[in-house]
Amino acid sequence: MKIANWNLERPRPRSPKNASRIQHLLKTQADIIILTETHRAINLSPEYLGVYTQPSPRKPREGEAVAAIWFRASEFEQLGTVPTADPREAVCVELMSKIGPLLVHGSIIPYHGYKGATGQSAQWVEHKRAIAWHREDWLRLRSQFPHHHLIAAGDYNQHRDGVGTYGSHEVRNLLSMALQDADLLCVTEEDFVANGKLTRHNIDHVCMTSALATNLIQVDAWEGTLEGKRLSDHNGVLVSINTNLSTVQTLAS
Repeated sequence: MKIANWNLERPRPRSPKNASRIQHLLKTQADIIILTETHRAINLSPEYLGVYTQPSPRKPREGEAVAAIWFRASEFEQLGTVPTADPREAVCVELMSKIGPLLVHGSIIPYHGYKGATGQSAQWVEHKRAIAWHREDWLRLRSQFPHHHLIAAGDYNQHRDGVGTYGSHEVRNLLSMALQDADLLCVTEEDFVANGKLTRHNIDHVCMTSALATNLIQVDAWEGTLEGKRLSDHNGVLVSINTNLSTVQTLAS
């Protein structure tokens, strides 16, 4: 199973770049695609079905969404959507897959300078606040759906490779503890620059329950500028996991 995650930098609905964005996403052949700072103009149907966050004052243009989750229609049955702590900032869908029931949570943790609804918050305050409610979301999901696998992904606005400098030691630790509490492992913490996959460090991450993470096969990434065309100011990541039924069921039991 392949899981892609990409921040699309708030695409305009009539942007000529949208066709290239969609083309690249389809080219990944991902089974699940989490998009952030996206727009309903980025439509991956009929091959995929999609769910979106509710309209947000942070993304006020008509059709914009903080996050969307697309899943391959032929591979998953949608069992429903699951409420999140802030439906304008996070979306969660319940799916039935060949490895059993699965939850996918897509969201943004705000960047360091976001000043909040009042416009008064100091740097990293809203980021830390968002980590707190993400933690509560993930813990609630694990408690409410104890037999489901969980994938959480999005723009988390932190370098987590031990080399990149975006994100304080405090906020990295807060997110690490939140993930640990929910038995989630971030599988996109490698140094993509050192291994030659990217030219800059990554802030968009994919996390999953340890039973899935143990089956990790490969992590790939791509630049926001493809074939000389800037499609986003963010890198994209693509995670492949082995979904051999007997292996995953044993790990998840």
